[in-house]
Amino acid sequence: MNWSAPDLEKLVTTLDRHGVQYVLVGGFALVIHGGDSVTTDVDLAVSHEPDNHERLAHALNEINPRLKSGAAVRLDRLAFGGEFSGFLTDAGPVDIIRRLGPFPFGVLHRQAERIELFGVLVPVARLEDLRALKADSERQRDQDHVRTIDALLALRAEG
Repeated sequence: MNWSAPDLEKLVTTLDRHGVQYVLVGGFALVIHGGDSVTTDVDLAVSHEPDNHERLAHALNEINPRLKSGAAVRLDRLAFGGEFSGFLTDAGPVDIIRRLGPFPFGVLHRQAERIELFGVLVPVARLEDLRALKADSERQRDQDHVRTIDALLALRAEG
């Protein structure tokens, strides 16, 4: 299997062009905040509104979504009804996360930091919110991320 890093530029510019409401979470968000995580996919929290799901489907269809098995798929707004949806795309693997633990999407989106990447203001979850999203996970990777987030927050507190 050939591996290449996800094409974050292609993904965020496509989402922006389609007006998708999302927040970048997961490993890429941690890296943007200064963490040293290696990640093979892009994790997105998305608004639950049906019209946003419609825009998300159009955006992902533009970058050729496939199931994890590799089978091509044409998405519509109903593709994002579960807690989690994962697709391979021309921009790399994309995971759509609807279950956000302690946060309604609106709160996560309002609190997100807007960081300019590739000429687009990308909503990136705050470190505190990333920590809250990962704190209850039993996965070792998430616990490693929590320790990294704690270290980054301590560095920020020191000034």
